[in-house]
Amino acid sequence: KSAVASKFIMIAILREIKLVVNTHARAILIAVLCVTLWAIVYHEAIYSAAKVWWVSEIYSHGFFILPIVGYLIWRKRQQLAIHTPHPGYWAIPPLFISSPLYIVGVAGDISLFQHAAVFSILPLSIWLIFGSRISKLILFPLVFILFSIPFGEEFIPILQEITADISVWMLKMI
Repeated sequence: KSAVASKFIMIAILREIKLVVNTHARAILIAVLCVTLWAIVYHEAIYSAAKVWWVSEIYSHGFFILPIVGYLIWRKRQQLAIHTPHPGYWAIPPLFISSPLYIVGVAGDISLFQHAAVFSILPLSIWLIFGSRISKLILFPLVFILFSIPFGEEFIPILQEITADISVWMLKMI
């Protein structure tokens, strides 16, 4: 009797393992398809951002962001494998904000809006696919994607002024 019970327990465990593996494989496949679809749908904005990264030394770090994000997520693969992916429906409202931002950016030919929307849609899509629990594990890489957005050059003179003011104030303190 115990051999039959052990056999049923082993079959149940193997089914559970197969379900988990299938769930993870399905989620990874969906994520790869999502990133591919993202690259196809938003290729013009991605190309536009890549041109800015190529031309401007200030934004050339943009080429390294997505490979670094991939590496940071890869490093967490063992922790991620423990959790079962579930859709994160809380990502839908921010996606509804990013999508019109992209449309406004295209209609008004505003690159900043296009880039902000495109590079926020990617982490939000990952959140939607994998859910909140898994997204919390890879929160830093998902937020790090936003550093791909080429903006802020107009702040350089203001920041230089602030730095000079602080330096003068600190020198007067000495």
